[in-house]
Amino acid sequence: MMESIETISAGTCGLSSIAITPRLRYSLSIIDEVVETVESELQEIHSTNENFEVYSEETILQSLEIQKSLFLVCLSLLELKKRVQTIQGVRAVPITLLFSVPMTRYLSSAIFDINPSCSQKLSELSISLGSLIMDSAIIVGASFDLKAATKQSSEFIDEVKLMVNSKINKLYPNLEIKKPDHA
Repeated sequence: MMESIETISAGTCGLSSIAITPRLRYSLSIIDEVVETVESELQEIHSTNENFEVYSEETILQSLEIQKSLFLVCLSLLELKKRVQTIQGVRAVPITLLFSVPMTRYLSSAIFDINPSCSQKLSELSISLGSLIMDSAIIVGASFDLKAATKQSSEFIDEVKLMVNSKINKLYPNLEIKKPDHA
């Protein structure tokens, strides 16, 4: 992971690219912090829900919605982390990360009522990634299509929602209530 990030500062863009590497690391640290918190919350909820039959249907549905939102954040950020770790050079930053700004904003709003602190961290991540994308684009003279990035982000979120639904179905295969189909 650090090798690919290190190549950014060793690239041909000189001092301008050196400022990008620490911000990529900072973004990764925010991702790790949020994922760790969300995974902990998911474990806590799952251990509480092992005996679903003692809860009302409304409580079960609320718990499923919370889990779906947490899984959505966790799986999305783990995929984003993989993409950040593949970046090899300043030119790759805007191409690889452009979809991440609308995605992190969406995730921030999805988790706001569940964990405002994580929501704040995701907003911070969005700002950090946005500035990285802009600075990298300026350094390499790149342009980008924000409409396409928003579409890519929506498609990405939809794919992750399918994975989340699959996870919930595997966790609770015998649940006899109608499971919500959105995160």
